[in-house]
Amino acid sequence: MGFNANDTFSAFEEAVYTSVISSGALTLDFNLGQYAKVALTENITSVTILNAPVQGTFGSMNAEFTQDATGSRTVTGSYLTDGGSGLDISSAANSISVVSFVIANGTTLGMSAGKGYS
Repeated sequence: MGFNANDTFSAFEEAVYTSVISSGALTLDFNLGQYAKVALTENITSVTILNAPVQGTFGSMNAEFTQDATGSRTVTGSYLTDGGSGLDISSAANSISVVSFVIANGTTLGMSAGKGYS
């Protein structure tokens, strides 16, 4: 079922869940919610998005990354970023960065939504 320009929403909520990093791999799952909280306890070298929208549809998911007391953790994966420069997240210890992942027609785009929250 799709929506058209005349449809309105009276309220909109997204489920929040916690996802963990395992050996550098982060798995995000649309079935668990569209807002994932992730403690950056190690570098992320791959991001997998489960139950992503099917071909011909669009979806978005946000991830809130919180650096641990060490800081300087990085997030890389198989997604496209603006100018191919990667995600711009804060490296300061205990800082929070938010990233949006947009999935359209099988392509995942990653974009920084804000950083340095503390």
